[in-house]
Amino acid sequence: MTTLTVHMAPIGTPLANGKSSMVGHMWYTLDNGSGKPPLSFGFAPIQSGSPWGPSKPYTDDNVNYLNTNPSKPIETRTIEISKTEYNTMKNFGEDPSSYKFNTYYNGLNNSCVDFTWKAMQIAGLNSGQIEGAILPQWNKGLVQNTWNELQKTKLSD
Repeated sequence: MTTLTVHMAPIGTPLANGKSSMVGHMWYTLDNGSGKPPLSFGFAPIQSGSPWGPSKPYTDDNVNYLNTNPSKPIETRTIEISKTEYNTMKNFGEDPSSYKFNTYYNGLNNSCVDFTWKAMQIAGLNSGQIEGAILPQWNKGLVQNTWNELQKTKLSD
């Protein structure tokens, strides 16, 4: 089974470097069902902590954001996806600029949230072209509603 998981870390999530996340983070993982660790794709400025600036995709968010604070858990939502959707999201995560995604980070309108929603849109999993809420933890209801709509569509096909 091939799956997509969207991760929404709240403000204050512990980080592997001993610090905590100042604004939270949103990223996605892709699991091809092989038993290997899922691929992780996030987006952030090259200069850590900056609200804007040159940025890049990151492939280590799954190990950098620690789900160790029970009062601030990282919310996740998982859905089964096709191999084509998997490959599209993998390709986007590796090279978002090839899909015309602006790689200049702006915390207000071109952030990790926008990156994740755009990846879903390009794969056909965000037909409403949702751009998401500004803070990562505010997206869990939007993601769940999107999953619910996708499930209804798959059931009616």
